[in-house]
Amino acid sequence: MMERWDWDRRSKGEDVGSLRLQRKRRGFFAGSAPSAVAGQSTLEYILVLAAIIVAIIVAANTAIRPAVGNSLTESGKAINSAANKLITGLNLQ
Repeated sequence: MMERWDWDRRSKGEDVGSLRLQRKRRGFFAGSAPSAVAGQSTLEYILVLAAIIVAIIVAANTAIRPAVGNSLTESGKAINSAANKLITGLNLQ
């Protein structure tokens, strides 16, 4: 079945067969589903997504984990200091 695009090209005197071959080499043929080119782009998308996830995990281990640890340590010290002041202020020793 010829598409309107093919009819327009043929009416202008162009060779429709060579145009179809060019489209097929680019990964799509008139009226058909995407070929292996679409599968390749899906694989590339998955690889880029995996690289981003790995980068996030590495950043979490190198920057976020030590910051959270320091925050917990400092919070513990502040709580102990406040508890000691409270004990001293109430003469609970």
